[in-house]
Amino acid sequence: CMTNDAITESCISFTIGHDLFAAGERYIHDVLEVGTITAMPHAPAFIRGVMNLRGAALPIVDSGIMFGLPVTMVTDDTS
Repeated sequence: CMTNDAITESCISFTIGHDLFAAGERYIHDVLEVGTITAMPHAPAFIRGVMNLRGAALPIVDSGIMFGLPVTMVTDDTS
């Protein structure tokens, strides 16, 4: 990744639909495998539910839905 001052930093890349994105390491807290997702009634469609992360409820967001794409299929490669 390149920052405004052209210094290189580590980044993580990910796809949404067929588009490739990257985020600098300073914006990433954790990369987790998808575990058991508990549905949340009356939540917006892009909120898939919540997952237990060290005793806290972590909302699971399907960013593809936010961009008008189909629901993301959870596979072994989904993080």
